[in-house]
Amino acid sequence: MQTLKNILSAIKNFFLGAGGYAMRHKIQAGIAILVVAGAGYYGYTTYKADHTAAQYVVAVASIAPIQTTVTGSGQVASSHELDLTPKASGVVTSIDVKAGDHVSAGTLIATVDDTAAQKAVRDALANLQGAKISYAQSISSSNTTSVDASGNTFDAVVNDETAVPNAITDLRSVIDNNGGLVADMNSIQSVDPSAAVAELQAINSYHAAITAHDAATSAYITATRTSSPQTLLALAKTEYTSSAATTQAVKDTLAFLTLVNQTLQVHNALAVPTDLAARITKINADISPITSATTQLSTAETALASSLQTLNSTAGPSLDVQSAQLSLTKAQNAYNDALDALADYSVVAPFAGTIAKVNVQKFDTAGGSAAAATLITDDQFAQLSLNETDAEKVQVGQPTTLTFDAINGLTLNGTVAEIDSVGTVTQGVVSYSVKISLGGGDSRVRPGMTVNATIVTASKAAALVVPSAAVKTQGSTYYVEVAVPTSSTTPAQGATTGTSTAARRVRSATSTTAFVGRTGSSTASSTRTFTGTGSAAFGARTATVSADTVTLKRVPVTIGLQSDTMTEVLTGLTPGMRVVTQTIAASGKTTATSATAPSLLGSLGGSRAGATGATTRTTGGGNSGFAGRTGG
Repeated sequence: MQTLKNILSAIKNFFLGAGGYAMRHKIQAGIAILVVAGAGYYGYTTYKADHTAAQYVVAVASIAPIQTTVTGSGQVASSHELDLTPKASGVVTSIDVKAGDHVSAGTLIATVDDTAAQKAVRDALANLQGAKISYAQSISSSNTTSVDASGNTFDAVVNDETAVPNAITDLRSVIDNNGGLVADMNSIQSVDPSAAVAELQAINSYHAAITAHDAATSAYITATRTSSPQTLLALAKTEYTSSAATTQAVKDTLAFLTLVNQTLQVHNALAVPTDLAARITKINADISPITSATTQLSTAETALASSLQTLNSTAGPSLDVQSAQLSLTKAQNAYNDALDALADYSVVAPFAGTIAKVNVQKFDTAGGSAAAATLITDDQFAQLSLNETDAEKVQVGQPTTLTFDAINGLTLNGTVAEIDSVGTVTQGVVSYSVKISLGGGDSRVRPGMTVNATIVTASKAAALVVPSAAVKTQGSTYYVEVAVPTSSTTPAQGATTGTSTAARRVRSATSTTAFVGRTGSSTASSTRTFTGTGSAAFGARTATVSADTVTLKRVPVTIGLQSDTMTEVLTGLTPGMRVVTQTIAASGKTTATSATAPSLLGSLGGSRAGATGATTRTTGGGNSGFAGRTGG
């Protein structure tokens, strides 16, 4: 009791002291009361401020294209890169390309010294010709009593197979060695450019002769004197074609060389090549044997055709003939081996492509591990590495878009060409290599460049789609929430983008301005902006609506393709239905900013007409301004 009396006594003394202090200090006490009253009012209005209702962001289900993609990055590579190395070692005698050249399959890249190989071919050819003669002699000896048309035809073929290779060998030495006819043409180009026609004719005839001779030799190897008359007749026709083509090549070459000699004699005798006369003599010497062989073939072919019905093609060869045939086969094999060995001294392009680099110079030693040049194909591809989830979606033939870090603005269309069937495990992560062909390609794209690929794994030109954010799951079921306008929605609320004035927040009264003794009026307004509201907002693709203007309906759906932002809906929706993609929760009590203390204090001077305060509130996508008061 004593304690309670002491407390009451202290309170009484406090108020008596405060009252006395207030009487002595009236201005300071007035200010204190004003501050306390303002703070109280501010707290009260803040507490009483309206809450903002929840809002929904809705979108329209519409028909649109959709595609699913897988992305990855990697490097550009060439489909084939090959170091070209001569199979035989030797001193480089010619380099026929430079880095950057585009070459076709079969193009000569470089050669090494093949002198020994040329001699081996020459000796093998001589042995082959001797074996053919021996074989022909054995056939003739085994049938000395009668020489039929078949034997005469075969003899004519054998004779031609001797004359034609000799002529072709001489033509090769004249046309190809030391620049050949090209060098001869260059020597008279300035005084007789029309001679190029004769040069071209000679070269074309030479290549035609080689082609015909190869075909005749292939048929000749498999034929014998005891072959059927039909086989020998076909052989004679093929051989005649070869002989005639070779005869023409000899004549055309001789004509061109003679023209060169005459032209230089007239215009610049000192420029006549020292070996020109010898080459003319060599070619001229081939005319008589090749002409004679051609004539003999023609006669034998005619005789065989007329006596075809009387020939006995069933008699088997004697032992001597079989022995001669075996020797001929061995000689032919040796000749073929010698030709193969000669080819080892030349480096040719096995496929079309671009020379990436040349590694040797003339007179260097090449062969073994020393590559002469590096060839890359024109075909390039992008090499990507995809994780197992993405790789499972990728299939050969899918279209791809490719961009390159080093080439701004370049986009190429490609196609998935290959997918590894076995993955690579690195630190527990499985990845699969994917090759993408670059289609037409671009000359700026080089092996090793970084490439970014977007692979279209599935697509539809017209599908019913909604934003992926609208699709929700419950267990294994997919569903969306469809927004249905309520019947109470007013047209004013339906402006797709508009401003409404909340009249419920307007206050109009006569009061003390800014909590002090001035008579005036105070008004308050609230402005709120919507991006689509109410029923009219459903005409927009995307809209934000107040929760109190719509009713949500949960609709189960089945889905199809899914892109980065959109999802295909197979069942459950129809075009034009509005689905909720986002819910904006209702706000709490509004945080307001009222007139500051100095403004309140300034009103005491009597010179201000009033005090103005403002506050702004933002909830989701809408803006609200309210509490502006004007005293007058």
